[in-house]
Amino acid sequence: MSCSDDDSFTTSRDARLTFPLDTLRLDTAISGIPTSTYSFVVRNKGSKGIRISKARLLKGDEFQANVDGTNINAAYDYPIEVRKGDSITVFVKLLSKKTSSDEAQPVEDVLQFVLESGEVQSVTLLGYSQDVYTLGNYTISSDTTFTPERPIHITGTLKVAEGKKLTILPGTTLIFSPVSSLDVEGQLYANGTTDSAIVFRCDRMDHMFTHQTYDKIPGMWRGVNFRSSSYGNYLNHVEIHGGEYGLRADSSDVSREKLRVENSRITNTKGDCVTLTNCLAFIGNSELSNALGNCVTIYGGDYSFVHCTIANFYPFEGDRGRAVWLYNSYNGRSLPLRSALFENCIISGWSEDELFASFSDDNTEKSYLFRSCLLTTPEPEDKSEYPGCIFENTQDTLWGSKNFRKFDYDYLIFDFRLKAQSLARNNADVAVTQNYYPLDRNGVARLDDNAADIGCYEYVEEGK
Repeated sequence: MSCSDDDSFTTSRDARLTFPLDTLRLDTAISGIPTSTYSFVVRNKGSKGIRISKARLLKGDEFQANVDGTNINAAYDYPIEVRKGDSITVFVKLLSKKTSSDEAQPVEDVLQFVLESGEVQSVTLLGYSQDVYTLGNYTISSDTTFTPERPIHITGTLKVAEGKKLTILPGTTLIFSPVSSLDVEGQLYANGTTDSAIVFRCDRMDHMFTHQTYDKIPGMWRGVNFRSSSYGNYLNHVEIHGGEYGLRADSSDVSREKLRVENSRITNTKGDCVTLTNCLAFIGNSELSNALGNCVTIYGGDYSFVHCTIANFYPFEGDRGRAVWLYNSYNGRSLPLRSALFENCIISGWSEDELFASFSDDNTEKSYLFRSCLLTTPEPEDKSEYPGCIFENTQDTLWGSKNFRKFDYDYLIFDFRLKAQSLARNNADVAVTQNYYPLDRNGVARLDDNAADIGCYEYVEEGK
């Protein structure tokens, strides 16, 4: 019989462990909040076992490491064994300190393995730490301005009290925890610029998978609510993404403008991107895209949409909603749809019909008009409510996603700028363009060729 040498360990300096990397790169961490745990496997490909006399962090105050079940941030007095042909797993996370800096700062350490032979092997650990201003359950009870120096971390419900105004300056980022929302009882004035947008997003800055960040996953925070007492809200060059929902506007006086959204992007929501209930609102030159619910849901009221791209290509579930859904009631309560005007808009998605209406059988008002729009919906016999519209034929090769530049489902990148062959090109009502948006959402001139494209993006050649 032969004897097993599984318990044989070597002290030869030629015996070394095999590492899959020389640098472990972690994501950005909010100062004081740990990252998710990262891991890698260390292998012993030799014919004899190797003992690690000591595994240690050279700085040891911000990274936390566990090597084969041993917490090396704490004291321990035994070797870590890696038998021949075997492996161990190393787990690492970052709990960074505050840096007193507005910009994200690099945090670095070295995870060192001292072998029983005296040989030293190591892996560099690299992450980033971002200081933030933190607000829990907080009510803005006086006129307040948020500035862009650092992200503002909302960990509860941020409320704007009735009669008070929250102003958000260009370049400001608000990051929300999973239970967090912005509730506006007063007024929100968020005026970004083409080059310095205002961003509402989740507070997870790390990756779910190698090629997918949590920031691209829906349902990571709640959303923005405009309550019944709220009027005169203005959002310009604002991006809202990754929430349970995007914007919700509650029922209010239809004679007073509740909400105006321009040059903005609301996308990737688990519910509706925009829900408007019996109010007066205007949305222009904006992208409303990719919702498990509907991109736009309207319950009565008075609304105008001009040069918008409303497109539902939600990638996570097949049972998604539609691009636009109109109602003149809510839970059995009549809500007159005084006007739903869509001009120079794209309304598109995966299904053969992205424009729905559910109207009550009574005499409740239901007034709507689609003018010079590109619509993914069956062409009606009576087109009096669709002057100048183009109806996509879903039997053709060119419809829906074929209008748009790039959909990358692996990396969750959706570029709703137009392809050269899109039917939206040069088919907008130029008079509407001149009156409202001679520049598209990205600041591209629309009228240089005396024509304009439907939607919020004017066509530009790829690469420009």
